[in-house]
Amino acid sequence: MTALFLGWLTFLLTSVAPGPSTLAIMATSLAHGRGAGLFSAAGLSLLAWQPASEHRSERGANAALWFREFGERCPSRAPAGNLMLSSDRKALSKFLSLVLRHEPAAANVTLDPAGWVEVEALIAGAARAGHSITRHNIEEVVTTSEKQRFTLSEDGLRLRAAQGHSIAVDLGLAQSIPPATLFHGTARASLEAILSAGLSPQGRQHVHLSSDAETARLVGQRHGAPVVLQVLARTAYDDGQLFWLAENGVWLTGPVAPRYLMEGAAP
Repeated sequence: MTALFLGWLTFLLTSVAPGPSTLAIMATSLAHGRGAGLFSAAGLSLLAWQPASEHRSERGANAALWFREFGERCPSRAPAGNLMLSSDRKALSKFLSLVLRHEPAAANVTLDPAGWVEVEALIAGAARAGHSITRHNIEEVVTTSEKQRFTLSEDGLRLRAAQGHSIAVDLGLAQSIPPATLFHGTARASLEAILSAGLSPQGRQHVHLSSDAETARLVGQRHGAPVVLQVLARTAYDDGQLFWLAENGVWLTGPVAPRYLMEGAAP
């Protein structure tokens, strides 16, 4: 049994590079005589959330980091009906964002022209990439997402991201007339450049705008000290700018010229 354990330990250290918390679990299990069980085929699923390749995009590298931090508790091991830990939901949400917005190959899937993927294909593809997820996990992430990042089809068989794509998809959204003012949150460090050059999609298909200043502030907060810009959306629309309203309430448009931007939220 000792030889078997040492063999598994060598494999893990040289192949998947477990983090400090994984090593702590290994040490505790060895001290209590549970080494063989921990490194059984079933036990290895605890370490399944590892990157399929070291040559990922920056987003892929970030997703891999989240999995190393949170993936030691494989969410699919939770009994049906039990909620995942919030850290597991966050890790899975980040992975789904990577796959459905930017890099479908991370889960060995392809998206259709409208951005949809079959749920069963996603589960199977993720498993081949070393990520153990279930339909229950996916449904929980979809229903608990405050920002409604993902949409399940009415029959529950397909999944897609509501917006935020850097790859070409056609969400099939109808053009919409925006309100007089929309909002965009950013970091204060970026303010001068934006007021000079305007808003650009920054690698995504669209510029994202919020319908209220507080949501925009929370978005900007992710990038540093936040600042909120007013966007004169109706004026831009009247001048020929196109707008779409995503399924999760985010407004989408193309590049926004500086003349439609004002610093500070409306009183």
